[in-house]
Amino acid sequence: MLSFALGSLGLKPWEFYEYSFEEYSLACKGYRDKSVADWDRTRHIMYAVLKGAGAKKLNSVTDVLELPGDNDAPEVSTEERN
Repeated sequence: MLSFALGSLGLKPWEFYEYSFEEYSLACKGYRDKSVADWDRTRHIMYAVLKGAGAKKLNSVTDVLELPGDNDAPEVSTEERN
C-alpha cells in the first residue's frame, strides 16, 4: 500500500500518513479512473488506425481492447428500444 501511494500516486510519506482511509481510497479510485480513461483513449486511436487500414472484423472499440466496466451497462433488448 505504501509503495503504491509513494510511487504511483506520488504522495510524500507525511502526506500518506495524514490521509484518512476514505481519502486514500478516493485517491486510489481517482488514479484507477484516470488510468482507464487513458486506456480508453488509446483503444479509440487504435480502432481508428485499424479501421483506416481496412480491418473488417472490428465492430467496436471493445473488439480492440476490453476495459474494466465495458460490460457493466445493461443490455437493452430490441423490444425495449422501440
